[in-house]
Amino acid sequence: MLLDLIGQSCESGARLHKACAVIGLDARTVQRWRRPGHQDKDLRVAGKRRITVPANKFSQAERQAALALINSDQFKDLPPSQIVPRLADQGLW
Repeated sequence: MLLDLIGQSCESGARLHKACAVIGLDARTVQRWRRPGHQDKDLRVAGKRRITVPANKFSQAERQAALALINSDQFKDLPPSQIVPRLADQGLW
């Protein structure tokens, strides 16, 4: 579809990079799509990545406890750079 539109505009006298810019594509992408042997499927790996859960991820209960502590009156006005050392001094972090 897009290649047909770009092809029509180029046949009408438009430059490839200008036609591509109008629809938000890079001219190099269109050149790659036109290359013989190009596959018409999405080859990006973004959707195929495995999402691993870190071994040290907080459980929901730990997360709620940490948020309650951080949002307490003692720490509510402090940035994390000051909260963490204070909790470490108390042996809580």
